[in-house]
Amino acid sequence: MSRFVFVVLWVGITVPSSRADDQAEGVAFFEQRIRPVLVEHCYECHSAKAKSVKAGLRLDTRALSLKGGDSGAAVVPKDVEKGWLIRALRQEDFEMPSGRLPDEVIRDFERWVRIGAPDPREDASSVASEFNLQERVEEHWCWRPVKRPNIPADTPQPIDYFIGRELTRNDLSAAPVATSSALASR
Repeated sequence: MSRFVFVVLWVGITVPSSRADDQAEGVAFFEQRIRPVLVEHCYECHSAKAKSVKAGLRLDTRALSLKGGDSGAAVVPKDVEKGWLIRALRQEDFEMPSGRLPDEVIRDFERWVRIGAPDPREDASSVASEFNLQERVEEHWCWRPVKRPNIPADTPQPIDYFIGRELTRNDLSAAPVATSSALASR
């Protein structure tokens, strides 16, 4: 009889889900609720397929999302306020994406971060090791070194060279030289 009681008690005990089950649920949540939003609203500017990656940030792998970009880590697992992705989605610090997402979607991202930001996307080859200035030179004018332009020696005023060049590029001609009386009336 004691054996029967033991079985009845054992059946009544609920066994907590294993860590693997929690991870699987988190990955399923990511695939259903997070990845579609990233693909639709973020990858255009923040993925390997972007014409130029904005702010040095890629969100197309877990490692790159955790690493972040020029402003630091985008996602800090279990800490909603530390990574700046949630603040950007809320449009507190950055206005990304260009249109505000529904509050439900933002709550999904907050939940995802709180449960540890489970993410099956792995691509170690795409993780940049450090900031690379050479890659940024092509991306933005401010990273290019300052160079002295080549101006012909016979140019009396350097500005005349640049104005003349742009006039030629646009099939325009300069106005005739003003007479003394025209200059006096100006």
